[in-house]
Amino acid sequence: MDDISRRGFLLAGLGLLVSGCFEKRKDPFVLDEGPSTRTLTRYYPHSADEPAPSTRQTPSPSRAPGAPDVMPRSAWSSRQPIVSRLNPMNGIRAITVHHEGMPRPTLCTAPRDVISELRMVQASHIERMSAGDIGYHFIIDRSGRVWEGRPLSYQGAHVKDHNYHNIGVMVMGNFDIQFPTTEQKVSVDQVVAWLMKRYGVPKQAVYTHRELTSTACPGRHLQPHIDAFRRTV
Repeated sequence: MDDISRRGFLLAGLGLLVSGCFEKRKDPFVLDEGPSTRTLTRYYPHSADEPAPSTRQTPSPSRAPGAPDVMPRSAWSSRQPIVSRLNPMNGIRAITVHHEGMPRPTLCTAPRDVISELRMVQASHIERMSAGDIGYHFIIDRSGRVWEGRPLSYQGAHVKDHNYHNIGVMVMGNFDIQFPTTEQKVSVDQVVAWLMKRYGVPKQAVYTHRELTSTACPGRHLQPHIDAFRRTV
């Protein structure tokens, strides 16, 4: 299926990521996924009474020594974030791991196919969900390549009520119906471990999506890997 047909099919019928990670909500900065099942008060106690964010920006890890190899945003998208829909990150205190959650397996590995998929995700978030950009900060494809998503200077749109100071890392695939590749598991460990070190995030503040709200994400075949990772760091 060509890119235009794939994109049209997705935007018209599938509702990208609704079944796995996302639903539309009136607030474009957080997406409605049901009641919270875990509190993050210890690590970032901000809530509805949080002061208005400042304009201070969070440094990008791609410029820091020792960062993992990351495919820059410019490699897959020329679309600029809609800044009027975004909130500043104002520091990083947590990391949340997701899967893509499409209702079919994600199998693409060639860069051009991954780029097409990333553009569909971005378009769905912006056009269907009124988000300011793709909701995740990093995406890991089936070959283990790491792609830059939303700039870290902005809050993501990946966990209802917990986007404040929270990096979103998405692993491509639906891990209720397929398994992450070895390369993906290596990369997610590397990326999360580096972000923890770079931003001083304790392992108690490394979450999967299902630990923060009512969802199957990141799937039954990825959750055990993240559990094991946290036991080793």
